[in-house]
Amino acid sequence: MYPGVRLHCRGKGRIVVKDGSYLNRDTRVFSGKEVVLEKGCMIAWQVIITDLKGLSTGDYTPDFAPVVLMDRVWVGSRAVILGGTYLGPGCVVAAGSIVQGRFPGGAVIAGRPAEVIL
Repeated sequence: MYPGVRLHCRGKGRIVVKDGSYLNRDTRVFSGKEVVLEKGCMIAWQVIITDLKGLSTGDYTPDFAPVVLMDRVWVGSRAVILGGTYLGPGCVVAAGSIVQGRFPGGAVIAGRPAEVIL
């Protein structure tokens, strides 16, 4: 992990980063349930990964759903990965994308909200 990376767990939240994965400068990972980065994931700078499914304001009760990045997922800078996301092996996330949902292995995804582009 590079300088400035922050890992935050709330309550029973759990963050798992497996062998060969790295998180670059100023990336934030927040977990109230579970965030898993499998082997060889590459996370660029200033990425936010959270298992929160939406904003938490006022009397709102947070809704958490696991986030799983399978082997060799590459996330571009300033992307946001939200709760309930599953990225299959070898997925590539374009810089600045906002990602929520299930994406198959090898997909290239981009946009706000993210969708498969290749």
